[in-house]
Amino acid sequence: MTTKEEPDLIVEVTSTVLNGPPGSGDAIRTVFKIVGDARVQAKSAIIKQSTSFANPEGAEPLSLNSILDLIPPENRDEFYTYVQFSTFFVSFDDDLVSLEMLRSLSVIDLGCGNEYEAQELARCASQSHQFQPWLCRALHALGVDVTGVDYRYPKRVNGKRTEDWKFLQANLKEPNALSGIASNSADIIYSNSVFQFGGNKAPSLEAYGDKENQDIEDEIFQQALRILKHGGRLNIDMNVYEKSLAPDGLYFHFKWIKGKPLPKDYCHLDTDALIFE
Repeated sequence: MTTKEEPDLIVEVTSTVLNGPPGSGDAIRTVFKIVGDARVQAKSAIIKQSTSFANPEGAEPLSLNSILDLIPPENRDEFYTYVQFSTFFVSFDDDLVSLEMLRSLSVIDLGCGNEYEAQELARCASQSHQFQPWLCRALHALGVDVTGVDYRYPKRVNGKRTEDWKFLQANLKEPNALSGIASNSADIIYSNSVFQFGGNKAPSLEAYGDKENQDIEDEIFQQALRILKHGGRLNIDMNVYEKSLAPDGLYFHFKWIKGKPLPKDYCHLDTDALIFE
């Protein structure tokens, strides 16, 4: 298989225009054919990577409580695992989700939590459970591909992690904090109580929506458009947005699904999709 990336395509188009028969119109027609074929192939490549939230045929759809019952006791907290899972479930269209469908997804939890922060913020022993990475623990125990993102490592003993779900150390206040995550690689990006409008929030970030932190908001939405697959969803505090193709087939934008509508129109040109057979 041979590939032509965008710079090579531009060179080919330019060469065709310059070297085509003068006045015949063949050069212009060839240019439009090259560009048109490229757009069709780009769209086809993107659609092949699309996220599906449909339960596979023959799979048994389960309720939230039924799925929680499958999580080993050592990987869950009776209250906070339920809270995080219930907000995570808002990402789906249906109340019943099969285990097979869950296991087909790649999930990223932004601001997943860590025990160090939990201990520092806790006013009592029971409250220390609030800021721990319960969703990552639960999804991993269910066999879901999940990556937690936080500015501090989860629990470690003698310098080594004690849990084996994937983790990326990143400070979301810094530009390009998520640049290490591959494009078109995730089905759901989830974040809970990190960018809230007031109330409890991660101490490393200010309230989501504040004008002073508009750059953080912009960064998260732009990176999410890059990282999510076509049809993938961003769930921030139960506000759900779906990555969709713009009419021209090359630009992505967010489509509001539920919760609070987008504060502005985010769009992203997916240069990774401009690779053709």
